[in-house]
Order: sequence, then structure tokens, then C-alpha cells
Amino acid sequence: FDLAEYADDRVKTYSYGMGKKLALIEALAHGPEVLLLDEPSLGLDYTSQLAYQRRIRALSDEGVAVLLASNQVDEVESLCDRAAFLHRGKLLAEGTPEELISSVEGVRRIVATLRNPVEYGSIAEVGGVERIVPEGRDLVFHCEERPGIVADVVAGVVGAGGDIVNLSVERPNLEDVFVKLTGEALRDEV
Repeated sequence: FDLAEYADDRVKTYSYGMGKKLALIEALAHGPEVLLLDEPSLGLDYTSQLAYQRRIRALSDEGVAVLLASNQVDEVESLCDRAAFLHRGKLLAEGTPEELISSVEGVRRIVATLRNPVEYGSIAEVGGVERIVPEGRDLVFHCEERPGIVADVVAGVVGAGGDIVNLSVERPNLEDVFVKLTGEALRDEV
């Protein structure tokens, strides 16, 4: 994790990300048979995240049981053989990521990258749009699966003054499963 050059520095001078790297190194140092990780990639730079993910996969291949607690759904989908949703102290669902995702039938995600910001509240009124999540320059629309939904969303964005520079239609992910199970979002939304 590229901390060797800082070996003589006091740990209290480390950045947050460096502290996270050190915690991972400490967790792995004794060659555990079971590894418990709570939000391990939070605060890591991109290169360190890739190194961490490679190491976790290698440990899993070597037979180490890895229990990962994370709100990063892409990380869970990428690293985990099985996933469980805990909410307010209760187990809501568990299974492979694919099993859980397949439980969200009839949901489609449309991602519109915009050149300009728009007031998107009115787009929530488009039939079939269940929620809208802003992510930087993107508006992520969680919609029911129905003919014409993509065209209706595009028309709603353009009607609100949006200039779309990229549009993609994506399959559901574990975030959609969480929303289905709890009725709550992992991020800010409309």
C-alpha cells in the first residue's frame, strides 16, 4: 500500500487515507483465517482501492473468510460471493449479489449526463419515474420498466432545459435492492 517511505513518520501525522492503509496492513499482518472489514475502502485513493480489492480477492481465493460491511454497492457487487442487507438491526435479505439484484424485476436505471444544471423536480412527475438521484453532472433516474420510458425521461430533461451530453440505460444494482427493501435511498434524491 505504498507506506514504506513513511515508516519513520509518526502515525498521528498520517492523512486519513494513509491511516486506512495502515489499518488494512495491520489487519492482514498476522495472516488471519477470518477477516472482518468495516468500510475498508473509504478514504482510499483509486490506486489503493484497486490494490485493496486485488488483495481481498487473493485472500478469498486462498480460503480466508472475508466479512465486509460496506455502503459501497459497487464494491459489494465486485468483491462478495454473498451479501446481506441489515437495516435498523434487522436482516432484511441475503443471497448472492445476482440473486438479490434479480429480485428487483421491472426496474430500470437511466443515467443522463448534463452539460448544464437543471431543476429536475418536474421530471419526477413523468409516469414511471420512481426517484431521481443527482450524482455530480449526472441525473440518475430509477424507473419502472415500460415501453417509452427512456424517451419520456429524455423529453422531461430537455423540457426542463437540460442539455444531455451522454445517456445510458443500466441494469439494477444492489442499491435498487436496498431501496426496494427499505423504501429509503443510500443518497440524496427526489
